[in-house]
Amino acid sequence: MNIINSVENCSDSSSSPVEDDEFINPEANAIINDLNVQDIELVPISIGPTPTEPSLAQQSAEVEKDNKGKRKRSEVWEHFKVEKLKDRSGNIVSKWQCKHYSKTYKYQLSGSTSNCARHIKTCYKLIQVKKNQTMFNQERVTICVSGSYDSVSIRQLLAKFIITAELPFSIVEQPYFNIYSKALNPNYVKISRHTMKNECMKLYEIEREKLLKILKKVDKVALTSDCWTSNQSIGYLCITVHYIDSDWKLQHSIINFLDLDPPHSGQVIYDAIRESILHWGIQKKVMSITLDNASANDLAAKHLQQSLANSNHLYLGGKLFHIRCCAHILNILVQEGLKEISLLINIVREAVGYIKKSPARLKLFAESAKLLGISTSRGLSSDVKTRWNSTYYMLDSAFHYRYVIHHFFRKDKGLVWDFPEEIWQRFVKIKNILEVFESATKLFSGTSYPTSNLFLPALIAIKEVLDKASASDDEFVRGMAKPMKNKFDKYWSDCSLIMSLAIVLDPRRKLLFITYAFNKLYNNREAVLKVKVVKESIFEIFSHYCANSESSSSTRVGVMRHSSATTQPQCITNSVIMGFDDFLSSTSSVQPLKNELEVYLEEALVQPPFESRDTFNILEWWKIYSLKYVKLSKMAKDILTIPITTVASESAFSAGGRVLDDYRSALNPKTVNALVCSSNWIRSQYKHRVNVSTLITHELFY
Repeated sequence: MNIINSVENCSDSSSSPVEDDEFINPEANAIINDLNVQDIELVPISIGPTPTEPSLAQQSAEVEKDNKGKRKRSEVWEHFKVEKLKDRSGNIVSKWQCKHYSKTYKYQLSGSTSNCARHIKTCYKLIQVKKNQTMFNQERVTICVSGSYDSVSIRQLLAKFIITAELPFSIVEQPYFNIYSKALNPNYVKISRHTMKNECMKLYEIEREKLLKILKKVDKVALTSDCWTSNQSIGYLCITVHYIDSDWKLQHSIINFLDLDPPHSGQVIYDAIRESILHWGIQKKVMSITLDNASANDLAAKHLQQSLANSNHLYLGGKLFHIRCCAHILNILVQEGLKEISLLINIVREAVGYIKKSPARLKLFAESAKLLGISTSRGLSSDVKTRWNSTYYMLDSAFHYRYVIHHFFRKDKGLVWDFPEEIWQRFVKIKNILEVFESATKLFSGTSYPTSNLFLPALIAIKEVLDKASASDDEFVRGMAKPMKNKFDKYWSDCSLIMSLAIVLDPRRKLLFITYAFNKLYNNREAVLKVKVVKESIFEIFSHYCANSESSSSTRVGVMRHSSATTQPQCITNSVIMGFDDFLSSTSSVQPLKNELEVYLEEALVQPPFESRDTFNILEWWKIYSLKYVKLSKMAKDILTIPITTVASESAFSAGGRVLDDYRSALNPKTVNALVCSSNWIRSQYKHRVNVSTLITHELFY
């Protein structure tokens, strides 16, 4: 019996759709059970190239040949090509050009490739490509799995697939899923959704144990937390732990996705976070928690700080424990300013919603754009009221199509459109302000979760644009900027210290950048005082790391006088040596003993190459210099761990919304917690495995 016929019979046997969670088509079920090796028509599949199409290996082997017809075997030919380019005099000459990075070198008639070979060792783009290469040849991957059919491993892999793809458990009961699995391996045994759920819960426990072992090796962790309400009207609290691992990689893992009992007061939030911390055994490791600016969160952070103060050392007496989410602060600032253009926002929101509501209206809009010679590829954007940047995108797209919108409403009279040009000009006046906030929001809300040393320059740019707008001659701009500036000044101090400390630990910036930045933010006298506070704070924190050290000798560097460990023989030279010792004591050439922080601050700033300036990895730098700065590197690892946004926790709500969709709203909170957490853990394990074949190998062989 051919498998194709089986599928056709199955599809013809019933005209009613198969529901996910109710039943399996009986005839299809019978077919699945009856499938054997003999029932499947095996068609030989060639993994090699067809006669008419060369393989990747053959293509890559077709390299250039020299004048004698010999193949050029140098590695340079894999990464360089010879191009005819203009030199500074305008003459056409032959030059080597890197295939990965547009760097050119003079082409030697002698055939020498030494300059290109040196570039291959330092080309940062090529280095990144090599990091992503796998043990497999890129031509093709053949994976041979020896041994008998392992149903336990197959179920575990299937559980990972369902969890990471956010699929319902009932997919394992679908007829075509079972037919497909049976066709892949006749030994496959179908399972029920209840068994699949149990497998997913087992996998959650396995992955949880892995994370526990990792956290035991970490000295300090930071937390972020945020609340969310599902479509079941159930409140959930997401708690994420942040840490830098032994390889100096910034990691974050969701440790709990809890249902929160109403009301969502500060005491309830505190109890939930406290219970999670104790459950994971990290009460002596927590150094900070980042929350948004709700009054309930302030109370929860206060109680949590008091409860952890006895069992844990908190930096600067707890001044760095409660970090306010900077992304949320930006949202508050801009929402305050957008009140001044609320009329513009409401009119544009209504017009965009009206146009996008009907396909006929969208067609008329496209015709109007075509008539005016404006491309519709950009399209109109709708906004979400709680996300100011979506409102900015809506206004910006509407401004781009303002003439098209005017032309549209001349033909469509379904909505009264009376929008004078002077109102559009208000948006033009404030657009440069909103662009600065939009760039900062992108940085703060980035999915890569950058370290906190990158944020201070963005806030300085915001401060400068608000100061300039507050002093504007235009009354409208001034009226919008002043309330935003007042909010900025109110919240700035809540997050400035942690950003400043992180900047000091950036070898490209150090205290010099703090001095430069504070002179822009404050008057001269206040700037001096603020710089002093930052300097005293970082030395106070460093003194804690020195105090915990078993020996301070490893932190001492510089010129040191060695104590006499052996008795010198009494001779005539002793008087000379003693005289030299006295000379050393009186001369200013001997440097006093300095600790690691002092040496670090006095050394010259690191200046990375221009092409890698935007890709400078501060954690990689501290990893390299951790042997030189033993204790300072530990402090840097802890300080740079602290996040200043709750984006990592908020992103879990997207997954929570997909897990708890309208068709799976009956999932209990315990199952939801297991699915959301384990999905985050499994994905984080393979986020650096960009090559699919590497992932396959890891799952099948390790």
